[in-house]
Amino acid sequence: MTDWSGDIIAVDWGTTHRRAYRLASGGAVIDQFQDACGIRSGQRAFERETESLAARLGPAPMLLVGMI
Repeated sequence: MTDWSGDIIAVDWGTTHRRAYRLASGGAVIDQFQDACGIRSGQRAFERETESLAARLGPAPMLLVGMI
């Protein structure tokens, strides 16, 4: 079972853009970024894209929302 009590990575992954946030357990934004790697970009496979998010924002449980 995933432990959601610490930091998490929240991702709004839309059709044309992706916005990602590393959130502290209290909800404060620790780090964030956005890019044009929406689901229509077709640049890389899903697994590699989620790995790139973790590499950029650090290891943490990931919550994906949007068109993903």
